[in-house]
Amino acid sequence: MERINYIGLDVHKKNIVMAESIEAGQAEVVGEYPNTDKGLKKMIKQLKQRESEYSEVKICYEAGPCGYAVKREIDKAGFNCEIVAPSLIPVQGGNRVKTDQRDAKKLARYYRAGELTMVYVPTEEQEGIRDLIRCRDDLVGDIKRYKQRINHFLIRQGLIYQGKSHWTGVHRQWIRGLILKHEQLNSILMNYLSSLELLELQLEGINQEIQSIAKKPEYIEKVNALCAYRGIGVLTAMIIISEIVDFRRFRNARELMSYLGLTPSEYSSGGTEKKGSITKCGNSRVRRALIESGWHYIKKPTVTMKMKQDLEKVPQDQRVNPVKSMKRLNQRFYYLMFKGKSRQKAVVAIARELSGFIWDTLINLENRAILKKAA
Repeated sequence: MERINYIGLDVHKKNIVMAESIEAGQAEVVGEYPNTDKGLKKMIKQLKQRESEYSEVKICYEAGPCGYAVKREIDKAGFNCEIVAPSLIPVQGGNRVKTDQRDAKKLARYYRAGELTMVYVPTEEQEGIRDLIRCRDDLVGDIKRYKQRINHFLIRQGLIYQGKSHWTGVHRQWIRGLILKHEQLNSILMNYLSSLELLELQLEGINQEIQSIAKKPEYIEKVNALCAYRGIGVLTAMIIISEIVDFRRFRNARELMSYLGLTPSEYSSGGTEKKGSITKCGNSRVRRALIESGWHYIKKPTVTMKMKQDLEKVPQDQRVNPVKSMKRLNQRFYYLMFKGKSRQKAVVAIARELSGFIWDTLINLENRAILKKAA
């Protein structure tokens, strides 16, 4: 008789707790190992012993700050380790005790019961490109904070810029020409400015690196297809591609919308139905990028010179969706506005439908690539 041993790992930066479930509803802790090379080897040795006792061993642990390093080491040993979505693990409302041992046993039990949702694990190269784009996102946030610090510092000194816009060339020249009353204040301002300029140089370097990656054979076709849409440039296209990676894991466009947290929340019970704001679960970076792109569909739906150039870079059959989406989403925006929806809600609805067009475009590209390899 085939018997499967379900293993749940509670992974932390210092230690790993392993629990197993051999029978439904039952689980027990079988080991605790330091999260080091030596500890991982010892754990894998015990996993191999269990594989010899049972016909199959299945392993999982929660996605978290430790990343996929443990999974990759386990996979190298010949096992298949899956990563669980933490936000979708069932929670017992009355249980207020949380320990590493309990978490490991809970994972093993739920894994056997089929109650866990797995996440897609990118390759090391895909993860590296994704982290590079996330690093750019962090730099943009740091630059914004430094600008705010400089503005607030000058306001505290009674120096208020009277021009129309901040952080233009004229505004920067005004800041550099300031001479404050005390030497320490001048030193503070110069340190702020030098730190800001260093961050901007780093951002420029990362932007160039992302642009060069977008031109690689494995990315250029998808990037061109996304750039054909209004409001999507190379950086936005790379965010979408690097974060989602494989669009074929979504069976339809609605699954992608749900993954991005763009679908409305719902509470229906006892014959009453109530829908609320979007769920905001899933990938926040792609959701934010699509909402920013959605604002471009407010404008009159005309094919600009730039859009025409972008459309010329893609095959004829890939030009239909960008033009169709531009007209449809513009009409949808004003339809929602006339119904009394706020501009923000209307744009979020536009972003949701835009994700559907994007899914259709990229799923066709990925299927075509598979057929080319098979031929």
